[in-house]
Amino acid sequence: MDIDTEDFEDEEGEIDEARLEVHLKDKLDDYIERYVNDVLADPVEYLEDIYGDEAIKKALEWGGIGYEKAADEAVNIDGPGHFLSGYDGEIRELPSGGVYWRTN
Repeated sequence: MDIDTEDFEDEEGEIDEARLEVHLKDKLDDYIERYVNDVLADPVEYLEDIYGDEAIKKALEWGGIGYEKAADEAVNIDGPGHFLSGYDGEIRELPSGGVYWRTN
């Protein structure tokens, strides 16, 4: 942590432990703040480091979003084509009442 203990010696050459402790606490607080800010800059990356492929699932669980609820909401907003790769964003109806969608 790049600390020179000579900076904390009193006149007799003894280390002033109280001053050193305050300094160490400040340094540690600064380190923790930088670390937390780095983690919060990309929390998914942090979770991926811990949980791998399960990171998004954990984030959704902790955030109070269930898969079924999220899927239902996506279908309600965008229709069943939402989950298709290349979905062009429009659902078309057939004369029979069926539906279809195109891909890009």
